[in-house]
Amino acid sequence: MKAVQHQDTLPYRPCCSAHPHPKLTNSHLPPPLHYCYPNTQVTFDTIAREWRCKWAEADEKASLSAAQDLLSATLPSIKAIEGASVQRVVCGSCLDFKVVISLPAARFPKLEEAALEEPFLTALRAIPGVTDVETQTYTLMSQ
Repeated sequence: MKAVQHQDTLPYRPCCSAHPHPKLTNSHLPPPLHYCYPNTQVTFDTIAREWRCKWAEADEKASLSAAQDLLSATLPSIKAIEGASVQRVVCGSCLDFKVVISLPAARFPKLEEAALEEPFLTALRAIPGVTDVETQTYTLMSQ
């Protein structure tokens, strides 16, 4: 997982006057409720990390079943991260298998600290029929 930038190097900042500076860890103030990208009105309160791959229909979709088994085995560790929400997306026509892990923006570094991504991706790559293993980080905001 690419390291999330912290403190003065954040690519975004808290969006309220009570939190004028992005140094969140050394502050007596609680974490802000939402963040924004500098010089924009684009705000978010959640950061998500997506683990994804393509699976094959061969052998009665054995690679899809194996990917689900891997997720099921990893799920307790992911859910142990306070605030983590997990969604699994499967597309039968695109043959996509995706795991989306969302956390409140201030808690997102806990996902990296848990060090779950590399073992999961390594095991996913080892499944016969799984290809195109990728990751992506993005922000979310309910509208």
